[in-house]
Amino acid sequence: MTALQQWAAHWLPPALLPKAWTSVYESANASPRRGSVPGASPRDAKHDLTPHVHRELVRRSRYLAKNSGFVREMVSNMAIYSTGDGIRPQAQSDDVSWNRQAEAYFRAWSTRCEITGRFSFEEVQSLLCRGMDVDGEYFIHLTRSRLGIAALQLIESHRIGEGNTAMQSFHGITLDAWGAPQSYRVLEDQSSRELPAQSVLHVFEPENATSVRNAPTIQHSINHILDEMELLALEKHAVKDNCDVTRVLKTETGDLNDDSDFAIEGQEAESGEGTNPTTLQQITGGKLVALKTNESLDSFEPKRPSPTFTGFLEHLRRDAALGVLPYEFAADSSKVGGAGVRLVVAKADRRFSYRQMILIQRF
Repeated sequence: MTALQQWAAHWLPPALLPKAWTSVYESANASPRRGSVPGASPRDAKHDLTPHVHRELVRRSRYLAKNSGFVREMVSNMAIYSTGDGIRPQAQSDDVSWNRQAEAYFRAWSTRCEITGRFSFEEVQSLLCRGMDVDGEYFIHLTRSRLGIAALQLIESHRIGEGNTAMQSFHGITLDAWGAPQSYRVLEDQSSRELPAQSVLHVFEPENATSVRNAPTIQHSINHILDEMELLALEKHAVKDNCDVTRVLKTETGDLNDDSDFAIEGQEAESGEGTNPTTLQQITGGKLVALKTNESLDSFEPKRPSPTFTGFLEHLRRDAALGVLPYEFAADSSKVGGAGVRLVVAKADRRFSYRQMILIQRF
């Protein structure tokens, strides 16, 4: 306990003293050697993920999905290995003939099931899976096409927002007294409209019972990957700058004389002060340089990037991959073997199986 805390404990009434100062849980005690943890007191998750926070997370996550190869690989792996060639329903009635006809009808419908006619059922699943990692969620409107055929309308997360003035509304989703969604507000280009909850599928991986919207799956990795990209850009610039210098000429004064072989004007040294390198070049081939007694020409050997720097980048990537996919599966499997390979594959398989379960249950 610090001196200030001791003074407060002596003079303040017990009711005003912070309970954590005397907690038997060390993690709850304040310490000048540690920074304070940001955030409010524990509350419902929907109050932590405010509309502004959600928009900022989605904006940064989409930027990384466009510009970071590591993020693109993780997102692509999750979509490819989770959906594969597509998840299809199988008819299980006692009528074999009806089962065959129903599956044939579904295959015909699924070739262009999206309302614009651009995506098949398998492609919709891939888009959903990618959106769950990048945006954290995806919305599907069950509607009909202009021909009256059942169709799926894809709604990205930024299109749901700015709920109405009802007290139960939160970030575009109106809730009833029990917290169940009643309607979703879709933001169109010029206006907005309310869709009943019965016609909307909200696809996401739940992490909190009190959340209404969902943060991107890679939200914990955003700062690490942004730092990695910035550090790598600076290091690349430094490497280019080092590679631009191939040799270093050392002189007593640090300057180049006008009559030096290295003079910028290209003037040749006067006769008698050194051997003309051009003449020797014509005889022996290659490039020869004539130096004075007080000069030294050394090759410049850049030390960048260093193994320490590359190891630091690997640490950032490993920490960023935690909670999404095993790092060895997503980026580098060269350092694992035997039992390690089996462990990595088993963990990745369980992750893909969980994503498949989410898609099957919510879509």
